[in-house]
Amino acid sequence: MKPTTATQYHPEVAQQLRLLRLSGVTDSLDIRIRQAIDEKLSHLEFLQMLLGDELARRDQTRSALLLKKASLISSKTIEQFDFAACPTLNRSLVSDLLTCRFMGEACPVLICGPTGTGKSHLAQAIGHQAIRQGKGRAVYHPKVTAWPPAQSPDHGSLRS
Repeated sequence: MKPTTATQYHPEVAQQLRLLRLSGVTDSLDIRIRQAIDEKLSHLEFLQMLLGDELARRDQTRSALLLKKASLISSKTIEQFDFAACPTLNRSLVSDLLTCRFMGEACPVLICGPTGTGKSHLAQAIGHQAIRQGKGRAVYHPKVTAWPPAQSPDHGSLRS
């Protein structure tokens, strides 16, 4: 049986890519070689494509890990939020929260309102947005059981 991919022709390249943990390059190498030949790309253009593939794979992996760690529900994004269900919601405030500027300023955010108005969805959507923006972490508390904070047994922290 004849080898059909570049890594099969050059197993040492595949081994080196594995050792360097460049699986994004490994996954796209054959396609990118074909593209470079067809489009007559320079060596530098070819390298830039491979590095772009690796960066994209790492970004996807990091985002997936952060989503899993944050226990966010994948469908609870801002794109899925029904603004029509809560017409009194201040959209400019929501837009400001979606910038996640409050995280850099270390400002806590408390979302409150009547039952069924999308508070949990909005909190999750902000968490998704923070991950998209490369923020290290977001804390999501779906329920606050102690209020006011002074009544909390550990002197002021809110617990879920």
